[in-house]
Amino acid sequence: MPNRLSSLLLRDIDSNSTRWDVASASPSDEVMHQQFAILATINAVVALSCALLIISILRVRKVHQRAFNVYLLAITFPDFVTSFSCFITCAMSSASYAYYSEVMCRWQTWYLVWGFTSNCWMNAVVSHQLYTMLRISHRRGRYNPPTRKRVALQAACVYLNAGIIACIATWQVPFLPFKSGSYQGLACFPKDYDNASTLFFWLVFVPTFLLIPFGYFLWCCVEILRKGMLPPVGLRRDLALYFFRLFLVFFFMWMPFIVFAFVTRNENSWVGWVGAAWSHLQGLVSVLFSLTKADIKEGFLETYTFEAMCMGLPCSEASGSDTHTDLDSDRQEVSNDHTLSSRRVFNDNMLASVEDVFDDNMLASVDEVVVDETEDAVEDDKTLHRGSSILWFKN
Repeated sequence: MPNRLSSLLLRDIDSNSTRWDVASASPSDEVMHQQFAILATINAVVALSCALLIISILRVRKVHQRAFNVYLLAITFPDFVTSFSCFITCAMSSASYAYYSEVMCRWQTWYLVWGFTSNCWMNAVVSHQLYTMLRISHRRGRYNPPTRKRVALQAACVYLNAGIIACIATWQVPFLPFKSGSYQGLACFPKDYDNASTLFFWLVFVPTFLLIPFGYFLWCCVEILRKGMLPPVGLRRDLALYFFRLFLVFFFMWMPFIVFAFVTRNENSWVGWVGAAWSHLQGLVSVLFSLTKADIKEGFLETYTFEAMCMGLPCSEASGSDTHTDLDSDRQEVSNDHTLSSRRVFNDNMLASVEDVFDDNMLASVDEVVVDETEDAVEDDKTLHRGSSILWFKN
């Protein structure tokens, strides 16, 4: 028998079953195998996309030196941890044709709560920073963006806060009506199981990890629009709209899961699965949206070009063996430019006269001397002497 977190099956649900029973009942083993296999594939793609974005931001100096790009890094990191961990959970559960184990259920509860809470609160922190920037700019003040050290400290505080909430959800404190369990055998997350736990879930847990940060985000948006802080054009406008849209992507990608898992309870497990699959795609959509920022896209393309990937070195180092060739090419281009410039000094008639008297070798010597403007003083004297000879001969 596969290991199950709940002995109740969906086919056993009847008119006497409660909505809590529906949330805990599992589908057949074959259905669970299919659902976990598809979710494992989705999470593998999402984790890879998040990892590629994180690496590109860290690798390109001009990208990670900007504070708001560090904020983007802090938002993407929880997506990577969540999607990669969920990939492992789903892959192992798919192979078992059921949810893998109780230990895995506790671990999934922790990383889902931590990742979701971290992402929500990091977006709230960014919203506050954008609101501050626009408010100061609206008053014609001088805005000083946060340092990278300050951004890192803010991210650490958010991660710590999310970790505490996740631990409370995972450890199942005895005196709190707050437990975690599987939703139709598919995912483990805090859930209600009676009237007291329902009140605690909606009045304490949901505001803590979702409603408070999202409410602050909405307040910032309303204040910015009401007071006309958003510039009509400019970098500040683009930056504010970029991060506000990114938060909306996060919220609306997770909304179906919240509705299907917490609000409605359907006996068809595929309905809840669609909500879960849609929410897991949030990380991929956020990465694609992040690449609409010009410097992020430039750093991403710079990181994954052929030259940059050779030997794992930056482009400049990977092509270090061709340094002399490149310098020679540059010198040749400069020499050619000087040659063309020097030849423009002579009109067509003068060039014709010179070519009639001097052979090709002597003309080449004249060009070479005139072009070489960076030689020492002796060579310059020779240049002037030969140039004077040409003009004297023409006269």
